[in-house]
Amino acid sequence: FKPFVLASAINQGIPLSTSINSPQQIHLDDAEFETCDGPYAGDGEGWDVANSTGAGTFDLYSGTQDSVNTFFAQLETRTGMCEPLELAKAMGVDVPIEQQVPSWILGVSDSNPLEMAQAYATFAARGLHCDPRPVTQVLDASGQTLKDFASQCEQVMPGATADAVNDILRGVMEGGFGAPLAIDKPSAGKTGTTNDGRSV
Repeated sequence: FKPFVLASAINQGIPLSTSINSPQQIHLDDAEFETCDGPYAGDGEGWDVANSTGAGTFDLYSGTQDSVNTFFAQLETRTGMCEPLELAKAMGVDVPIEQQVPSWILGVSDSNPLEMAQAYATFAARGLHCDPRPVTQVLDASGQTLKDFASQCEQVMPGATADAVNDILRGVMEGGFGAPLAIDKPSAGKTGTTNDGRSV
């Protein structure tokens, strides 16, 4: 889910070189997060977020490559929650309202492989999102078309934003946690799981 915040940051003009000091653990107050309707109300206790990958100062490249939770939590305070959630929805991942909490970017939201595949395909297609189609065409026994199912596509982010995200996600596959999954073709991706590897 972190690339939705990453793409929103790029879209908002946050430089890729932006450095954020990201300690092992950090406390962020609820009001630091902005929703589409104003400051996030939450439960008043804020969010204690910790890293499983170490601490330090990271930019958009290294923070993504190392999947640094405290980096992305702070980046989300800069982008707000509204644009990343709207972008996720436009890319096929509709986060239920009760799961629209600051920690959604760490993967606490429900999703499935088809939703994530269409979202990541949007980055590969330079920001063009197409609804998944299990059937593209029905033919009769002689090969004549009985029915076509046209693609439903929409440009949901500028091509340059998608290109920047792809460049960053390429680093995940080349030198980050995705390196063991790398193939012998140019690739971009994002690893991730929930606590104790439950979503591996």
